[in-house]
Amino acid sequence: MQILVFNNVVRLRHICHNGFAKCARWTQTQSRELFFEKMFKNTVIGGRHTAVENLRKGFPKHMRGEVEDGIRKLIRTGFILSKPTGYGLQVSLNPRMIEEIKKIIGV
Repeated sequence: MQILVFNNVVRLRHICHNGFAKCARWTQTQSRELFFEKMFKNTVIGGRHTAVENLRKGFPKHMRGEVEDGIRKLIRTGFILSKPTGYGLQVSLNPRMIEEIKKIIGV
């Protein structure tokens, strides 16, 4: 397995026995940590929002549905706050949960 970093997004790549690379499946905890790291690094906390489409960037295109489900799950659990707008759903980290988020991402 190789760990590749492109645009500060970690990707796992397995090399098969025939030499071809295939994308590894992201687990929910890995994607949750990547969401948190991306939003924490860009200080998208509380009143500062970002579009859901920005969180999907960096994940493989065939995983868009799983990424959307993961974001919805984090909204339900309260780690991410949502703000519906006329131009799409905006999200931010919950400032009340920031200490738990720091523990999860290891900051």
